[in-house]
Amino acid sequence: MSRSKTVTINSIILSIQQVVVNLISIFVIGYTARKLGQEDYGIFSLAFTFPVIFSALSNMGFRTLTVREIARQRNIPDAYTEYMSRIIPPRLFFILCVSVLIILIAILMGYEKKIIFVISIATFSYVFELISRIALDVFQAYEKMGKIAFRDIVVRLVSGIFSVVVLYLGYGLYAVSFVYLGGNLVGFVINFLLYKKHFKLLPPRWDFTFVKKNLKESFPFMLMGFTSVLYTKIDIVMLSKMVGVESVGAYNAAANLFYRLNFVGDAIATASFSAIAQLYWSDHNEALNVFRNSIKQVMIISVPMAVGGFVLAEAIILFIFGREYQSSTSVFKILAISIPLMFIGTSFSFTLGAIREQKFVLYVVSLLSIFNFMANLFLIPQFVEIGAAVSTLVTQFIGFCLMGYKILKHFKLGIELKLILQLILATLIMVLAIQHTYFLGLISCIVISGFFYAGSLMITGGTEIRSKVFTFLKRQ
Repeated sequence: MSRSKTVTINSIILSIQQVVVNLISIFVIGYTARKLGQEDYGIFSLAFTFPVIFSALSNMGFRTLTVREIARQRNIPDAYTEYMSRIIPPRLFFILCVSVLIILIAILMGYEKKIIFVISIATFSYVFELISRIALDVFQAYEKMGKIAFRDIVVRLVSGIFSVVVLYLGYGLYAVSFVYLGGNLVGFVINFLLYKKHFKLLPPRWDFTFVKKNLKESFPFMLMGFTSVLYTKIDIVMLSKMVGVESVGAYNAAANLFYRLNFVGDAIATASFSAIAQLYWSDHNEALNVFRNSIKQVMIISVPMAVGGFVLAEAIILFIFGREYQSSTSVFKILAISIPLMFIGTSFSFTLGAIREQKFVLYVVSLLSIFNFMANLFLIPQFVEIGAAVSTLVTQFIGFCLMGYKILKHFKLGIELKLILQLILATLIMVLAIQHTYFLGLISCIVISGFFYAGSLMITGGTEIRSKVFTFLKRQ
């Protein structure tokens, strides 16, 4: 089996996993937002965004470096064991130090005690999530993502079910926050047991020379990750300080859906990363095939998502969050336009990181962070949530252009005009299906229009797509 096919299978596994995880999360978040109301949901959103902003500092770029280095040595039996025994101690050290720093920053920013308390719960919750990802990195490097696909589903189910239960019983913000803490603790235990089952675990040991050497390699990844998260999440913090937590609730209702849609783009980019990191230096043509295949997958999925999201924005927001969040509709429409930019931009940044162009990505993301901050500073006071959404859209477009320029120096995209025409035609048929099935309800509308899109894409896609579908059906 070629590496591009292996990557495709891994991306499908990750996508299916993330479909389940995000469907659970979306409806749980919708129920949470309804029960908490805009103010408490705003606090909840702010609190669980805070540790995410600093997650790159917690990892110090070791996550990406671990995947890349283990992937490069995967043909050497048990080479990962020595690497992991020396990388675990510094990763745990930085996770704990940054966790304390997060709470101190929240205090220094002058948030009220209620908000600081929830930020503290969210931070401890994220500590377990970050530690869990140490095991995840080895599975990713060996392209065995199917082995842990059920882990996130279990964690989301546990967190989701208990969140709904405690809210239904009349408990509020604090109870839901503790539920998420418990869910990530369960996820940590599952990851640890899975790692012990499939990989060897040597006793951790400090090696200062190793840490110093790897910090030099990982530092660009850390800055890249920090600035990347900063430019996607800073709007929530700025809204909380410039307008108030209620505006955070209204904005995050739409933004949460928007960023959760990136699970497909992230899954495809993640599945491609280790393959490109290994193949680029030894078999450039196969690395090119992996990259082109990932971009085609991203385009086929992201274009209908963007169009469908724009057309169905109001129905989606009202269905999930209720009329209290109707102001989120305009925000979601603006963000939906940038879905293809976000998907392809994610693939570009992962690919550049895999071929050791992380410094360029760092420069771009740093520029985007500064631009997004300045744009939010200007737009939020005048347009509130809509201003933050417009800032995100423009920032995504600039990032797409800059990273695309660099990618073309390493890979020829080779996107055929035929594929573009297929996408346009299939999307138009999907939109017509949406318009004519709207009366059937939101879920049936999405399902029916999805079938129309897939069917029209298969018909216009020629023998290649049809043969793959028929081959799959014969195997069933």
